[in-house]
Amino acid sequence: MTIQFVPIEDLARTLTVSITTVRAWVRTGLIPGDMYVKIGNTYRFDKESIIEYFKPKKLVVEAVPPQPSPEPEADAESKMEQLGFDFYAIDVDQNL
Repeated sequence: MTIQFVPIEDLARTLTVSITTVRAWVRTGLIPGDMYVKIGNTYRFDKESIIEYFKPKKLVVEAVPPQPSPEPEADAESKMEQLGFDFYAIDVDQNL
């Protein structure tokens, strides 16, 4: 199979975008460097490769086994016991 390179106008028309958009895609790397050649100020694009590159990819979804449900939330008092600190023992009127 022989690669046929097309001008930027043809690629923009095929992808239904502006020439400026194609140039931006080249500049930002959205179109990989191996899919076009630059000769002087002129770009030529491998149209078939670019069309294939931009085709939506099929999404493969794998079944994930259900995760065990987390333990129920402990109430505030048992959380304080877990911390080992008695919040009720603080004298709020005491000047520090």
